[in-house]
Amino acid sequence: MRYAYGVTTALLLGGATLSLATGLPAGAQVAQNEQSAMTRAVPRAGAPASFADLTDQLAPAVVNISTRQRVKVQNQNPFAGTPFADLFGGGQQQGPTTREAQSLGSGFIISADGYVVTNNHVIVADGRGEVESITVTMPDGNEFPA
Repeated sequence: MRYAYGVTTALLLGGATLSLATGLPAGAQVAQNEQSAMTRAVPRAGAPASFADLTDQLAPAVVNISTRQRVKVQNQNPFAGTPFADLFGGGQQQGPTTREAQSLGSGFIISADGYVVTNNHVIVADGRGEVESITVTMPDGNEFPA
């Protein structure tokens, strides 16, 4: 046991002596940051100077798209078809089998004759019903059926 303390002490003293002799702390490194030349990006000719300018320029082409659809409603009673159905509302009248659902999304006008691009999930029913109507609302509030 004494031998281990002697070896540890000798290593620590040797490391401290080496550190003092070389002028650097043992194991430490000094970080050197190079000065990099800062370059300023210049926008292309005709490009907006900022994101706000781009937004102002493109905002009139952004439209709101809403759909209405009838979707099938599944039985809400988890005990239907079991002996517990009568105890937990199985004898009551069932509600409607369909309900009206709405979806909402955005799109962009891409041509002068009114073609609009949007995501597919905005205008397609989710498999439980069929889309009854699609309405495109312009930034000025005008609505058009699609």
